[in-house]
Amino acid sequence: MTSSDFLLRELSEEGVLRLTLNDVQRRNALSEAMLGALGTAFEEAGKDPAVSVIILAANGPAFCASHGLKEMTTGRAGDDGSKAYFAKIMVMCSGVMQGIVNCPKPVIAEVTGIATAAGCQLVASCDLAIAAQSAQFSTPGVHIGLFCSNPMVALSRNAANKYPMEMLLTGDMISAARACEIGLVNRALAEDTLQEARGKRQEARGNRRGCT
Repeated sequence: MTSSDFLLRELSEEGVLRLTLNDVQRRNALSEAMLGALGTAFEEAGKDPAVSVIILAANGPAFCASHGLKEMTTGRAGDDGSKAYFAKIMVMCSGVMQGIVNCPKPVIAEVTGIATAAGCQLVASCDLAIAAQSAQFSTPGVHIGLFCSNPMVALSRNAANKYPMEMLLTGDMISAARACEIGLVNRALAEDTLQEARGKRQEARGNRRGCT
């Protein structure tokens, strides 16, 4: 895949830029290619006068399943015990999250499927978040002896500290409704409601193009 394959870009006449994670086979993991594409997209969108608002969505059953584990496993083969590789990935990831936070245009996450670890951090870094009722969220690092310290920062800026700490210490998956209760997302909607809204936007654009 090229970077453009990983991240689809659609700009409406109203200035709504829709960025869609599209590495479905790898559950939209934050690989080097995905992080690079996201970083470039947000930097360009922030400078583009035609863009008024950004929607971050995803194709497939996962919104974002954290980092690419196979890619990270390959990175362990370095002579330095993978220190340089992991430092590079963390810097890239931090750059993307800060790019979202500092973007001069509002960024709205539209979450369907699961968002785990850094994927959860991606949602938390957006200005607003709308989730399908079927969406789920977790920071499951504890299950393999890790602590999701980077996602913790973004989560703690969205919700009162005890809620993110519960997610971090248990690794349990929470529902979209629960995510709404604790402040991680603004609204949890039926998936057909999200699809209906998308259909209306596409129909409206089609009608305008058909006008003479």
